[in-house]
Amino acid sequence: MSSLNASAFFDRDRITDVTILTDVLQDGLSVVFCGTAVGRTSARVGAYYARPGNQFWSVLYEIGLTPRRLQPHEYVILPESGIGLTDLVKVTSGTDAQINDSDFDVDGLRIRIEKHSPRVVAFNGKRGASEFLGRAVNYELQEETIAETNIFVLPSTSGAARGYWDQKYWVELAAYVRDSTPTVTALSIGRELSDAPARRQREMAAHCTQPITAADIKAGRIRVPVRTKPLFPQEPAGVKIELRGERKSCHWNPHYDRDKQRSGVLGIGKELMRGLSPGSEPLRVRVAGGVLFLD
Repeated sequence: MSSLNASAFFDRDRITDVTILTDVLQDGLSVVFCGTAVGRTSARVGAYYARPGNQFWSVLYEIGLTPRRLQPHEYVILPESGIGLTDLVKVTSGTDAQINDSDFDVDGLRIRIEKHSPRVVAFNGKRGASEFLGRAVNYELQEETIAETNIFVLPSTSGAARGYWDQKYWVELAAYVRDSTPTVTALSIGRELSDAPARRQREMAAHCTQPITAADIKAGRIRVPVRTKPLFPQEPAGVKIELRGERKSCHWNPHYDRDKQRSGVLGIGKELMRGLSPGSEPLRVRVAGGVLFLD
């Protein structure tokens, strides 16, 4: 792939201070979705993809990138699922037909992506991608990159583009993001799980799922909700975790969260968590031989 090096194209000091919606960007994201411009409805209510006919939020859930269908006003919590948001046009709102060529901030997008270096930037629609790359595009992974960030082009989720809709490209993106995201491989929680009846083990495995968030990675922890009668120790205890083939002892700290659901935190340490990305879906859980596998 060829890299689109920002420094070869623009003056880094030229960044506009006017924006319609604040970017949802931070380091360590798995994918950043880039629209062409914020729609008029979204600009009016102050939330991304807010027009009722836009499929964005339902599609994210259907392809497994969010653990539930989020509402537009919840866009600020997307980084918990490893997702960011931005637009190629930041100074005005409207449909593609209402956007002037001078509104496209190609240089500014390069700056933002280079700064935060997500694994993937995915254009929600061809128009923005074509303006950014300077050529016609197809729905697929592109040859160009922005430094280490890969580029996808996807069918637009806008209701106005429904005639061109094909969800398979979004499914392909989700699979690509998951395949390129390291995950915790195995967790041994000792006698309490090993001695439990198989039915109870399956019951816990069915309920003990939780996405790894950016905050978890920063803190060096994994949060584990236990919504059934807990098989995890009910008091603080030592457990073992296997991550990328390396095993170490961790600390299990049970607690109740705000809605009185029992859960707990595994203190893994920042060193072992380094290199993980926020999970784009709850970890799949299976139990075998007294070991809780998360993959």
